[in-house]
Amino acid sequence: MWLRYLYYLILLLPTVFLARANYLNQASTIGKGDSGIAVFSDANSLKNPANLAEYGQYYLGFEHSPSRLFQILETNQLASVFPLSDRLALGLNWNQTALDDDELMVSKNLFHFSYSYSLTNWFSAGLNLKYLNNTASLDGRLRGSEIGWGTDVGVLFHVRQSVFRRNLLSPIWFRLLNRPQRNWTQSKINPSWAFGFVVTDMLDVGLQPNSIWGTWIRHDTGVVEKYRSPKLHFGLGYQRSSQLQFSADISDRLNVGIEYKPNQYLGLRTGLYRQLSAQSQLRPTLTMGINFQYKTFSFDWAYLIPNDLPPTTYAQFSLRLDRRTLPVEIEQVRLNHLYPVHYNFYAQTNRFASEQVLDNPNQPTILSLADLDRYYPMMPEDTIGRIWLRNESSKPQEVRVELFVPEFISESGSEVASQIVVPPLKRMSIPLRQIVLTRQAIQMSQAQTVEAKIKVTEIGGTASRLLSAQLVLHGNQSTRLDDIGKLSSFISYDDPGIRSFIDQVQTAFGSRIKSNSLPADLSMALVLFDALYGFSYTKDPNIPFESGTVDKIIYPFEMLERLSNSNTYASRNEESDVIFGDCDDSTVLYCTLLESVGIKTALIQLPNHVLMAFQLDNISIEMAQAMSLPDIYLPINGFVWIPIETTLINSGFVAAWQGALNQLKQLEVTNSVTVGQAWEKYGANTLHHSEAIFSFDFDMIKSRMESDFNHYLVNYFDQNMNSNFNSEEK
Repeated sequence: MWLRYLYYLILLLPTVFLARANYLNQASTIGKGDSGIAVFSDANSLKNPANLAEYGQYYLGFEHSPSRLFQILETNQLASVFPLSDRLALGLNWNQTALDDDELMVSKNLFHFSYSYSLTNWFSAGLNLKYLNNTASLDGRLRGSEIGWGTDVGVLFHVRQSVFRRNLLSPIWFRLLNRPQRNWTQSKINPSWAFGFVVTDMLDVGLQPNSIWGTWIRHDTGVVEKYRSPKLHFGLGYQRSSQLQFSADISDRLNVGIEYKPNQYLGLRTGLYRQLSAQSQLRPTLTMGINFQYKTFSFDWAYLIPNDLPPTTYAQFSLRLDRRTLPVEIEQVRLNHLYPVHYNFYAQTNRFASEQVLDNPNQPTILSLADLDRYYPMMPEDTIGRIWLRNESSKPQEVRVELFVPEFISESGSEVASQIVVPPLKRMSIPLRQIVLTRQAIQMSQAQTVEAKIKVTEIGGTASRLLSAQLVLHGNQSTRLDDIGKLSSFISYDDPGIRSFIDQVQTAFGSRIKSNSLPADLSMALVLFDALYGFSYTKDPNIPFESGTVDKIIYPFEMLERLSNSNTYASRNEESDVIFGDCDDSTVLYCTLLESVGIKTALIQLPNHVLMAFQLDNISIEMAQAMSLPDIYLPINGFVWIPIETTLINSGFVAAWQGALNQLKQLEVTNSVTVGQAWEKYGANTLHHSEAIFSFDFDMIKSRMESDFNHYLVNYFDQNMNSNFNSEEK
């Protein structure tokens, strides 16, 4: 008799430990509070077999508990998933818990044979057939064994935003609620809810003829007893995005967990659970976990901190193989010409271009250029390009789009569109929102046509589609000037070559700058402008602000080198090439000089022409009015700015000032922006040059400077007026 009690005791003790340690669940589930009844795309069928139909990938995972509870208890688990279609999946799961010391050895093995089927886009059901096999040995001799069969039944309601808006809130409900019906696919991220119900140990499989409920076991002695009674579990899940998920389960225990994925390689988990029985006075059990994922390989680690048992660690390695063809087809890709000089602009997310859900057109087999614009039109807001996708499955598909261009984009590619949800059996037009170019692309001097590969990959999976397209990358001197702010990409503030020119000007004419009583910014701006004497102006044949055609900008350092060479030849009485520059080039040059000495500048667009302006110290509009300044400045952002017509370099600073004032009176300003604001959007020029020695026409520059310093326009800002105003301000 005592041997029978010993046998039952041997089998009972491990069962108690395992129930407290939750050995049946995977590390991915344990890490988030052991919650998993209602989850999104999980290979764990132990909590809810209905989950597998949502997973859609081949899966093989092995788990081990390396911490060995009480140094004698360890767990092992082997799980696999076999998707047979986009609606049907089978699973096989083996769990072993072993208690092993010098005398006693207990092995508990549980096999789950899972069947999961998705009946609709939002509802799936599953069944677990369980087989239990336990053995116990003492001093190397088998003392007993038992087998049992049982079943779990689960359902999962996955209420995506698409289903909720399209099916539950039909147009009639919108009319009753007096609310406009929205297109749900316009939002970038579609939150989802999941609701799960599971009845564990629901039906007996023939061991107990007098009862069909529960899981029963048969001992080797012939005794049949109920192992577990049926129990109802309810689960709730909320997915804010593919990065953030919440989950909670409730039965006789409350489980709560959260998972955060900052990127596609890393996942962070935490949670807690506690018994809900009135007799339980224990504190909640805390859990935490982490996931590392790279391509098809994944590692999960979980740490369980019970309040009445030692902490336990779980580690899981898994392999995901996706032999499916991504059900999202790439219909078309159209790429704009890119101008790498605007690297900062392309790297920022384009939030103005919108996604569109499209009907299925009667598309011709061969597309002409006219057909291309008709069936696959680009939008004015598209900065990089646009891709057209078709979902051929009956489920919404969440994908991301990557662009690969060898040498000009990093080897890992650039994600140009993320978290795109393509509705079932629908087409979508999606803008490519951002791209990160390499330094080699930014330094490219000539235009090149390169092959770009566009890859569409399932989020949370590995199924993908690939398509090649032609991409035109222009040289770093080219731009499409449909926005005046794009000139800022050619303006620098820290180029050593430019700084050496400024230093030589200050060395040659510094005494004249310091000897006058003008505001420091005005004196510096005047001297730097007159130091550019020798440039000739040519009208830009492209008229870029009207046509948006490609324009080529000469970099400031190159302009200064041309000027220096011309002055050198002139000093030798030798002929040299005439230094030409259009309004774009001269504006970029002068803005670069002033920004390099800390003077703020602005770009002003007129019809077919460009002016610039610089901020005069920190003289506010109120100060200018107190100084009784005439209409010789521009009010920008509450401060005084001096407009300059940079094409009048050879006429002197004052003539360029007056020329700008005259044009502003005659023509309408169509656009204006400070260089600082434009830098935030398009980025500054990052192409730097070495220090150099420049040649100047000192006599002509000095003559121009003296004439400008003595002009009445400049004398409005003499020291007396500034002193009088400063005293009034104080």
